[in-house]
Amino acid sequence: MPIVASQHQWKESSHVPLDGWPDDCTVQWGSHGLVLSQKPDGSYKTAFFEAFPQGGGFIRGEGETLADAEASAFAKYLKISACDHGWSRKGYTNGGAICRHCGAFQTVFRPIVVLGAHRKPLSPTSLDLLAEGAYRPCVDDPRQHSYQRRQWLKAKRMGIQLPDFETAPPAPCGFDEDDYAKASRLAVASFLRDNMHLLEASSDGLGLTGMFEGLHITSLRRMLEDCSDEMGLLSEP
Repeated sequence: MPIVASQHQWKESSHVPLDGWPDDCTVQWGSHGLVLSQKPDGSYKTAFFEAFPQGGGFIRGEGETLADAEASAFAKYLKISACDHGWSRKGYTNGGAICRHCGAFQTVFRPIVVLGAHRKPLSPTSLDLLAEGAYRPCVDDPRQHSYQRRQWLKAKRMGIQLPDFETAPPAPCGFDEDDYAKASRLAVASFLRDNMHLLEASSDGLGLTGMFEGLHITSLRRMLEDCSDEMGLLSEP
């Protein structure tokens, strides 16, 4: 029996995944997922099923029903499991790779280091995650730990006064906010009080990336308003 994502304790909990998934594979699903496309009339709604094998990678199936979506994902899993992979970067610079034979995705390579990347400010998406206390040590995955710490250091370089990284506790389950997340949220709000205009100017507003950045900027604005009473901040007009 696979590991069922925690949100299914209360959301779409009636679906029971197939027994054929590995015991260490995490799975999640939804009956009304939205797939966005830049093409005219290209966006659509679908049932989906996603699997995250312990060894790495990501498998997604879609269909009219959850059963159809899981069947599609499981067929991909069987194909991937039987493949003698031939990995290629296919343009990925973060260590991700695509199998030339079966199309599987997995983190295989070392990331390509871009000179000066540490000087680039965090994106609205990264700042939104930072405000949720998402950047914490990941002792079980050295690559993820390195990425989390790098994001934390970039935030500190921007002048965001975050709590200590190395002593941060593991993220709590569900939607609870612990002291580390609260301190991170207030640190980001304090920074945005004087720098929201720079964040908005950095967004190109083009394509899906621009659309998602706009959503995260809206989320950060709301967070700043929510923090105004707590910190005595004046929210942006």
